Amino acid sequence: MKLKKVGANIQQVCRCLSLTRSVFYARSSRPMIKPDVLMLHAAAKHVHAEMDATYGSRRMCIE
Repeated sequence: MKLKKVGANIQQVCRCLSLTRSVFYARSSRPMIKPDVLMLHAAAKHVHAEMDATYGSRRMCIE
């Protein structure tokens, strides 16, 4: 972990982020999300909001 290398106290970091240590370690073991997936997620949220939250996944794929 990078935080341990710089000497950060995991317990204090978790307290600042309002996370439990188990959640912190679970999230840190997951792979990073790729930028293209993040862009798709943002686009889907935009279409959903633009259409007054009435479009589901099938209609969004058509858009």
